Amino acid sequence: MRPELVAVSDWPLPPASIDLDRRRRQQFDTRRNIVVAVVEKGHFPRIVARDFRISTSQVYYLLNRCLASDGDALPALAHGFIPSKNIRPYTRAKSTRSVGGPGLAGAFKQLLSQTPGLTSYLDKLLKSNLGARGARPSFSQHQIHKAFLQFLVDEGAIADDYPFNTQGQARESLRRYVRERTQAILAERASSKRRTEFTRLLSAGLFAPMERFEFDEHLADVQLQLTLRHLGGWNTTLRVRRFWLLLVLDAASKTCVGYTFGYSQNITQENVLEALASVNAPWQPKALTSPGLAYPPGAGLPAGLIPGCAHAVPLMVSLDNAWAHHSKSVRSMITQKWRAASEYGLPAVPTARAIVENVFARLESMVHALPGTTGSHVRDPLRSGSRTLPPISVEHFEELIDVVISTYNASPRSDLGGQTPIESLEQACTDQICLRHLSPLDRDRSSFFESGEDLYVHGDLKSGVRPYVNWCYARYKGPGLDQNAGLIGQRVHVTFDRRDIRELRLWSGDGRPLGSINVSGFWRGFAHSAALRRQAMRIVRKRQSDTHNPLVAYLDHLLDHRKVASSALDLLQLYRAADPTMAASLQNSGDDTGSISHPTSMREFDTTPRPQAPSAPKTSARPRPVRANHDPDWWE
Repeated sequence: MRPELVAVSDWPLPPASIDLDRRRRQQFDTRRNIVVAVVEKGHFPRIVARDFRISTSQVYYLLNRCLASDGDALPALAHGFIPSKNIRPYTRAKSTRSVGGPGLAGAFKQLLSQTPGLTSYLDKLLKSNLGARGARPSFSQHQIHKAFLQFLVDEGAIADDYPFNTQGQARESLRRYVRERTQAILAERASSKRRTEFTRLLSAGLFAPMERFEFDEHLADVQLQLTLRHLGGWNTTLRVRRFWLLLVLDAASKTCVGYTFGYSQNITQENVLEALASVNAPWQPKALTSPGLAYPPGAGLPAGLIPGCAHAVPLMVSLDNAWAHHSKSVRSMITQKWRAASEYGLPAVPTARAIVENVFARLESMVHALPGTTGSHVRDPLRSGSRTLPPISVEHFEELIDVVISTYNASPRSDLGGQTPIESLEQACTDQICLRHLSPLDRDRSSFFESGEDLYVHGDLKSGVRPYVNWCYARYKGPGLDQNAGLIGQRVHVTFDRRDIRELRLWSGDGRPLGSINVSGFWRGFAHSAALRRQAMRIVRKRQSDTHNPLVAYLDHLLDHRKVASSALDLLQLYRAADPTMAASLQNSGDDTGSISHPTSMREFDTTPRPQAPSAPKTSARPRPVRANHDPDWWE
């Protein structure tokens, strides 16, 4: 009846399967092998029962658990492999009258189903409480519970009925129901604001290839090694732990259309923009330096293999509810650059993006086979071995991930009729669909990272002070303001690249370009983002540094704490920002550690202790920083 479910290997793995301990993981794998033997390989249940030393009834029980469903409900599939997991919700059959204390499992759900109008009354109460903008309810939990009991009294409930025959009177059950129902109401309101046509196509499953993308990120359970090699001959070794992998997949063809790495503690909007922009970046195979690593025939990403896919854009992008996904820059990029709709799934329901979650599960199984893996959880026995075995380099791992993703795109799938995702997408582009493409004005990748703000223009021509603006702890000035001195005392609109904020472009109120202005002082050294500048200033204020150059103090702080995981990630970001070629690929020096020779534009990563400048005496007023001499070849 459902031939697409025959391929058990393609069932989406539930997220709960990753956090299982060793014993339950073995049970999960055994159950999966039993179902594969019966459903996918076609062996008789009695033969499978004999091979696995279980009874035939246990085989049928497992098949029922995974494939049986009530009515139009979806079967449990891989959720049935998880030991001790309730597949179907519990339904109470006994009466709750004159029953006090324990023994009331399922009583609240029974009350909701047997009391006419109670569910609609609670929904009406919660919707009126949330208001139009989804604000926090004005009624307290006590007031909601009081209204709940009053409704039951008006319906004729007596003291022997539930919940009046209990001490808490269903207070905790009602609290959980209100929390879950509130989230569902907010999700329904978000869905109603989307385009009606997109919702209809999604519910009918009529999206063609390259029309609906699934996006998500995953924290890789691995630690890597990066050796910074200076031209002077000394090295600094960093251990980078648990970074992010961001994937963009096409839902119809199951093709990975873009990805990127997020070397940061938490996902930022810049990471999300970089991943989405990778969809429109022409893919090129890496110059592999890892021994024994090679691309199979036909492997790669669509933007490098299929003509026309480099500038293709979707109709809808499905994301989860991470804070970075809701940022203004991400939503603007999807709606204004791609002219697409953004779909945010229900909270704590990752199976809505089952395709990308399935790919993450495959990648994680590969990562757990590496010597530097940190395991799935704190009690994973793989964690102990990761501290003694040498981790692989950042360069080799990036090459490995690129080959794995490219190989996935070139691997046949049963749900695609034996075709590979690349073949399925190429055939659809040739025969069936007409792809939507970026406009020629938006094909510059820097436009994906463009943002804007309104700033106040300072200056005094009588005193000889040139026009300037203050933004993000720095002063900006240049010909764009010098030639428009009449803007002093007014607000101007500026646009900038989020990856490099050294230059701001000025615009008049009617949209005319007025030129550009540049940052003053030491911030002109190399390309950096606003997040890096704010982080540097935060460290300077925390350390009460006396140096006039915050980047020097920030680098000193990172070097002093380079063994801390977060500092190692920040140091890697600063290292790559100092050399733009690092962002494209790390250059291997030929040894096993993936050492990299950095140009002299970067300050020496000296690991020897530095003499600290004497701190100013603490007074009630904030001391003025002392302008100390800085390294002359730092900005060379």
